[in-house]
Amino acid sequence: MRCKQALFTTVVLLLFVGTGHPQEASSLKRPAEILMPRMVDSRESYIAAIMLPFRANAQDRKTLTQDDINRKAGRDRALRKSMLMGVFFNTDVNGDNVLDANELAHMQINSELRNRSWTTADMDGDGKVTVAEALAFTAQAAEKSTNVPDRGQLERLLALDPNHDGKLTADELEAIATAAFAYYDKDGDGILSPDEKDALNRDSAVIQKTEILRQQVGRCAFPKADPRQKVYVIASYEGGTLSNTTVSGQDKETETSTIDIADGSDPLYLAVSSYTPMIWRITGHVERVASFFGSARGGVGVLGLPREKVVLTGDQECINRLEKNSVSSQAYLGTLASVLGHPIDGVLFRYTAFDISLPSDAKRIDEDWQAGKKTNVDFTLNGLPSQERTPAFPQTLSSLRRFSPGGIANIDPKQVVASEAAERYQILPQEAGLLQLLQDGSLEETGKGYLARKPFARYPAGLAGAHSVAFVFPEGMQLPAGSRGHSRVQVLLGDNGPKP
Repeated sequence: MRCKQALFTTVVLLLFVGTGHPQEASSLKRPAEILMPRMVDSRESYIAAIMLPFRANAQDRKTLTQDDINRKAGRDRALRKSMLMGVFFNTDVNGDNVLDANELAHMQINSELRNRSWTTADMDGDGKVTVAEALAFTAQAAEKSTNVPDRGQLERLLALDPNHDGKLTADELEAIATAAFAYYDKDGDGILSPDEKDALNRDSAVIQKTEILRQQVGRCAFPKADPRQKVYVIASYEGGTLSNTTVSGQDKETETSTIDIADGSDPLYLAVSSYTPMIWRITGHVERVASFFGSARGGVGVLGLPREKVVLTGDQECINRLEKNSVSSQAYLGTLASVLGHPIDGVLFRYTAFDISLPSDAKRIDEDWQAGKKTNVDFTLNGLPSQERTPAFPQTLSSLRRFSPGGIANIDPKQVVASEAAERYQILPQEAGLLQLLQDGSLEETGKGYLARKPFARYPAGLAGAHSVAFVFPEGMQLPAGSRGHSRVQVLLGDNGPKP
């Protein structure tokens, strides 16, 4: 048996470094990326570092298989679920196995949980989270947050299996690691000289950037593309049209854009992302869309597609804002294509999405894929509760046209597939909300801002930056709920003047 192992090791080394002098390794292909990060100055230390995760995760400490990797993922998942349920019981201070509204409000969520709110565990919407709801919530959260980098590294290690029998033995991995070290150890003395280390560091820097991209893409649950599909990637910053339905809560603005699908025979895979919360309205030949992936910071939704075709990520922007001839954009698209298992057939980036037509607006990666910006968008006020008095408020209407050239769209929340709950705004966002409050007499438009004439429920969402305004409230009037953003608020105190 030892003879067979020694023979195998010799064969693998010959495949990597040849039969001549050690410097002949310079003509070989660079080692696999997974073998690079642990490479240190001496051959012995490097081999020990490569073997460490192998020994730790191979159940028999001799052979790594997919079952071993699945077992580790299961352990990670169980540990995560246990930790999450610990948060539940630590928060249940009255010991009734239910988190009530008061306990939820005072929950101390650690940094790993900031992107997931326990309020989403309240499945029946009664304002409480029971043990059963917590178990369902933690199971889902644990499944999504299983230690993906560790699992991915082990799977890439297993992919090195030289005879492709689904098993990576310790002897196979040791031989592979020895050959990988020999690629940089040009003089074969078992120690990396300064020049040899410099060559390693240059290659490692490239690999590190690639790994960062892979992890960035890996954090988003992109479904695999079918070989028969055409894959189109769309990235934007904003939609240019406000929505009267929110997928991001009452205190964030949701915008909307239309993707019109032309007639054709090829099924389409759409990977779509935006910075602002967005509802994508799919129109035209929607039957062609076989798979839709959408992401945004704060919430994302889609209208016109059945839920089973849709995957949404509402807590991050999963597609970079792309630039033609940018090395990072090209690298990102290459990594995304690898994750999807399909080349990118067309790409489009617009700062303001407006209305998009596919496939005509999408360009090949080697074309000018930022061209074709649409400027003649139709302005609509369909999302306003009333349009009768709108012309009477020229200052606010002008601001709405400037910031949201598409105006306000009317969207039925019941028809939206969303990452979080889709619901009507109580008060429309930004300038649309100011118009709404002017129409119902809650506000009066002045040269310097808005004077409150009667109480209203909440501030319009998104009154930050250039959207910020000045509100003046009479003494004794109840102030609105919600976030005022960067807007200035003053309260009149009779003859004593305004109070900030």
